[in-house]
Amino acid sequence: MKDYGSAVANAARAAKIELKPEEQEQLTKELALFEQWLEPLLAVDTGQTEPLLHSHRAVNVLREDEPAAGDREKLQQEAASFSEGFYRIPAIIE
Repeated sequence: MKDYGSAVANAARAAKIELKPEEQEQLTKELALFEQWLEPLLAVDTGQTEPLLHSHRAVNVLREDEPAAGDREKLQQEAASFSEGFYRIPAIIE
């Protein structure tokens, strides 16, 4: 097991926080425990495993974005305000 005291001190300095000695000791112990937890995971051979990019194998289930003809005049008539080729909206910035 490594001594993580200097790593904790460097991280605290980089984060610009002050740690009490007991806090630094506690974080050092937690980091060592994390390393013990991580060791078996790193020992697993994943060389033949395909990387998981998504949690499911579905591909694009959406339709293709294809242009379609619309009724511009109908949209302009239904707009609250349309003038000189533009849709007019209430001012939001004074």
